[in-house]
Amino acid sequence: MAAKPTVDLQEPVVKKTASAVAAETKNLTITKAQKKELKSALKQLKKQSVQNPQDVAKPTVNIVELIFAIILPPVGVLLHEDGLNSRFWISLLLTLLFFIPGMIYAILVVTDTI
Repeated sequence: MAAKPTVDLQEPVVKKTASAVAAETKNLTITKAQKKELKSALKQLKKQSVQNPQDVAKPTVNIVELIFAIILPPVGVLLHEDGLNSRFWISLLLTLLFFIPGMIYAILVVTDTI
């Protein structure tokens, strides 16, 4: 019977002293051209972020869904979720038992808070 080889899946722990890390970083050099290119790229990124604030992820809320979430909570959730799923059934149950919790839940679902 052949012996099964053992495999050690743990990565070895490497401990470096501060002086070894400092010596390695001294060897890393950047030319003036690379430094200039890096600065220009950073400036360009800053300009893009200032010029296009709408690119920042902002949640969008459909006003029709929000109105339905207030008036008829399960319908608002149904429109938002595009079908009958667990969120719709939870909204329907909460609305049938107690209208206010159903409305609050529907508003949270429509605004993608939960």
